[in-house]
Amino acid sequence: MLVKIHSFVDVITNSSTIIYTQFKESAIQDSYEMINEILKLGGSDKKAEDLFDISIYPCLDNVYDIIGDMDEEEIDDLDISEEDKKLLLLSHTKYDEMEYDDYMEWQEENLTPFILENWKLIADEDSEQDIYLSIVAKDTSKSTKDLGDMICNMFDCEEGYN
Repeated sequence: MLVKIHSFVDVITNSSTIIYTQFKESAIQDSYEMINEILKLGGSDKKAEDLFDISIYPCLDNVYDIIGDMDEEEIDDLDISEEDKKLLLLSHTKYDEMEYDDYMEWQEENLTPFILENWKLIADEDSEQDIYLSIVAKDTSKSTKDLGDMICNMFDCEEGYN
């Protein structure tokens, strides 16, 4: 199940109708605690940590959205290897030179693994990249599935896995 981070925190200012969202590192622990409270209220002795793996990661619909606006100086300032910096710079060149479908194939093969491992170093507070909270059941029992469905129904979930 994928929960958009804005499912947890939405802020509307008095001067705008725009909703500003930002993920928090505590979202993982907060989610475990929320599920533990649900389990406790339901009379279960199980713990969320035993039932689910919870993590935060970026939406990968278009990885280039994460790094597309970065210039050479911004890439050089990142705390990543020189090889990874060259990969990011190469992605700019590939994006400009390749047909879209060919670029998307190159991106999936070359850039996506890097982004999954390093996205927190690249995304900044102003990033418009969607961030997801991933909640994956460790087992496929009916009770775990039912709890997962209940959590999914509480939030604006992008996907549900049964």
